[in-house]
Amino acid sequence: MRLVMVPLMIGMSSLGSTYLNEYNYLIEGLDLREAITDKSGKTYPWSGVDHRNIELMDQVAQEIERHRKGDFELTLIDSNGNAFEGSVEIEQLEHAFKFGANSWDFKQYPSAFSLSSESLQKLFNSANVCNYLNEWWRELDEPYGNWSQVRQELEWCGQLGLDPRFHIIQYVHMKKPGWWRELDNEEKLWDFYTKRVADVADQFEGEFFEYDVMNEMVHWPYWFEKYDGAQYGMTNLFAFDWMRNPENGAKVVRQAREYLPDAKLVVLETGIWNRHPENTFTREIHDYLKQLIKLDAPFDVIGYQGRYEPKGVVSVKTGKHSTGERMYFMESINSGLEWFSELGKQMAITEFSMPSRRLNEGAKPNNIGADRNELALWVANFHILAFSKPYINQVTWWNVFRREMGWIDAGVINRDGSLTEVGQVMDELINRRWHTHWKGRIKAGRQYFRGFYGDYLIRIEGHDPQRVRFLRGAVKQMIVLQ
Repeated sequence: MRLVMVPLMIGMSSLGSTYLNEYNYLIEGLDLREAITDKSGKTYPWSGVDHRNIELMDQVAQEIERHRKGDFELTLIDSNGNAFEGSVEIEQLEHAFKFGANSWDFKQYPSAFSLSSESLQKLFNSANVCNYLNEWWRELDEPYGNWSQVRQELEWCGQLGLDPRFHIIQYVHMKKPGWWRELDNEEKLWDFYTKRVADVADQFEGEFFEYDVMNEMVHWPYWFEKYDGAQYGMTNLFAFDWMRNPENGAKVVRQAREYLPDAKLVVLETGIWNRHPENTFTREIHDYLKQLIKLDAPFDVIGYQGRYEPKGVVSVKTGKHSTGERMYFMESINSGLEWFSELGKQMAITEFSMPSRRLNEGAKPNNIGADRNELALWVANFHILAFSKPYINQVTWWNVFRREMGWIDAGVINRDGSLTEVGQVMDELINRRWHTHWKGRIKAGRQYFRGFYGDYLIRIEGHDPQRVRFLRGAVKQMIVLQ
């Protein structure tokens, strides 16, 4: 698959732009116009965008221009305060928006990680650092912080220039030890929670740009009762039932705020978030978060996992009963994002997983109704939609590397370090369609230009390169040349 490079003209507003003007031919040779106008839905390729939601995507293209870009003013002076005149190059280095990897994948696939520095730096500017129960607590009477792995992942993030986020403070389900059965009353559970958050704060306060406080409060009571309890021979649901109560969830958030007073705190859940009438699970999540807010739980961000693995789905084109036949189409995804945004919090997509065929050992790949190019286009459209939302601050991937087994289409990087079809489309979006680059001569030490919010490198012959940050509310910057 070859990608078309589209030069980005800056300094001109494109609020009248359309989706097809901005995002057609993400893959060379794949003209989306016919597929979008074909009301039968049979024209290749499928991408989650068709004639029923093209108006939405036209609006999305304009919202990106409105919310992710600004009119900037750069002033250059020498050490004596004189205005600089001459040739200047201004190029965006990094987006303010977080495009995140999952550093858990770095340790799970060390050989792939060792080959992937260039690809990782090309696609990502942040990373999810995981720390789960089986890694940090082996005895109930004392915290066991296996912090060496977290420190290793922080070191990797530093080497790659990725801003780290912490996952997760309170999440008591994974590979539960025998003492799990002892957490059978609030006093024991609260003592456990207190030791955990105190340990995290002692070790890592200020080292992450945000912290996941608690996870899957609504999801896990169902999941544990159906699968996990049977697998581990345990019946203790006390912790899950206790956390399911929003008043207790609010108590956990307040505790996290006490120990991490200046941190950005995230409360996250899973599922497919849309407004389909049969999607009772998402309504329960929405109500839980609404109750947390009503109880003044001091968290900053609603975390949406964005797990779109097609469990129970025959085809991405037909969806499933509980979330609707158009669950993979952009208007369905948009309805969920907008619904949760009405709660008034910033949102983060924290564990994004794309649709993929499932290949178990000895089994043939399931056909989910889309090939890899179509799935790549779907991923691009998901990111275009998310990028247009002023209340969304990130999309963080769960599966960075493509697996030979399991979800065989998922991932942005192959095991040899090269970009997958999805990775190539993301590269096209992040580094070309959403990239600002200006070159020319300036007069009177001042240059005005329009670009994406983020970090920029200023190059001037005879002077050291300078890095400057343009953000919403900080669109004027001055540089003293060295």
